Amino acid sequence: MDHPETSPHHPKTPRAPHSSPKPWAPAFAAMMMVLVLVLLKVVFDQRSDPAAVDASPGQAAAAGPEFCDGTGDAERQRLLRGWALMGRTVEGATLADLLVDQGVCLGVESLAYNCGYARPAKTWFGGGWSKSVVVFGAECLQIASDDVVAAILVHEAEHIRRAVDGEACGRSCTVLDNGIRLEEEIAAHAAEARWWIGVYGAGGRYAWSGYNYSIDDLAAAYRRGPDAFAAFVRGFRSDAREGSGS
Repeated sequence: MDHPETSPHHPKTPRAPHSSPKPWAPAFAAMMMVLVLVLLKVVFDQRSDPAAVDASPGQAAAAGPEFCDGTGDAERQRLLRGWALMGRTVEGATLADLLVDQGVCLGVESLAYNCGYARPAKTWFGGGWSKSVVVFGAECLQIASDDVVAAILVHEAEHIRRAVDGEACGRSCTVLDNGIRLEEEIAAHAAEARWWIGVYGAGGRYAWSGYNYSIDDLAAAYRRGPDAFAAFVRGFRSDAREGSGS
């Protein structure tokens, strides 16, 4: 149907007379728009820039991590920036301390699909866990922001903690068709989500990149309760492309 003001079957609606616009009004409106955009950018940057996150709130691990052989200098620097942010929550700092105390090294290798994996391994003599490793995917490390690196380190450190504390599900795990041990991933992703919520709150980071959106979605699912979170984790960890790494 034609609009009454433009249809040939309806007369145009008479317009009330109005005063001429002030000559300075367009410039003033443009200036106000620029000011609003600048203010919005400042607020957004403070929310979304991982550099705005305080990396030393007094909870960070007492010592830095041990690196596995073959980890390059640039890779170490990226991992260290994420490591520093782990201490933004008490749980994150505790997990970082556990890796140091157990002598677990951080390494980097090329992974086809996942961003990282943890391999808990107990030593034959002494019963320690110094043979354990946390490995970050080289491709993921190249593009992930520091806070995403921290969240993934928290995830992998939770795998180590569960093994050290005897909480790993072992043979009682629900094993998906792609080999993923579901209960272990639910626990590790829960630690990851708690860290993200602890740092950024319920609203997430309002980030634009896919990696951050996925963690925002993970955190939102965590807040919906255990059943919803377990279903969410099962859904995206059932991907047939899953290989080494978790």
